[in-house]
Amino acid sequence: MARRRTGAVHIKRIQRHHKRHKKKLLTQFHRVRTHPSCYKPGYKPFKGKAPKSLPRQPKGLNKRGAGLWSSIKKGWHWLTGHVKKHTKDIRAEVAKHAKEVGKELLDEGKKRATAYGKAALNKTAAWGKRQGAALAAKGRAHAEHYIKKADDKINSIASKVDSTVSRYTGEGTMPGTTLKKGSGYVMTRFKRGSGCGCRR
Repeated sequence: MARRRTGAVHIKRIQRHHKRHKKKLLTQFHRVRTHPSCYKPGYKPFKGKAPKSLPRQPKGLNKRGAGLWSSIKKGWHWLTGHVKKHTKDIRAEVAKHAKEVGKELLDEGKKRATAYGKAALNKTAAWGKRQGAALAAKGRAHAEHYIKKADDKINSIASKVDSTVSRYTGEGTMPGTTLKKGSGYVMTRFKRGSGCGCRR
């Protein structure tokens, strides 16, 4: 029973992180479909609530918006595939351990009970605990591997959406200003006859 609980703990941990990762991706989907710069002229951005499951691609996305949507969707499928893979690996490890080690433990217990008595049985129990600890370590390794890879993937997608959206919204600058890369100037809107509006 302890071996089953060991596997279940790591599977539940993976599933908790998977739920958080999906929520972050749903936020990125919502950012793209509500942002005006992601649409072709004549199409209005979506004004509904954030999605709770994988949404359909809205009509009228321009090349930029469609590209971001495609990246997020690929991340979604990557995430789903990996959580299934690592969950399956942990379950397989638990089943293999229960089958192989359980038989060895029983045989070893019988042998030592016949030869050495109670002290030998205590050694067998200690050996069983060490085997259980080894299984727990393998399950933890699977969980950590999934969590790290998934975190990196989600952060990469979020960063891509952030950089693309902020480039067209002027986030981090004064309203109505645009920064030209490498020019050293900030171009601002100005009224006719008020000067060029350039400043260092």
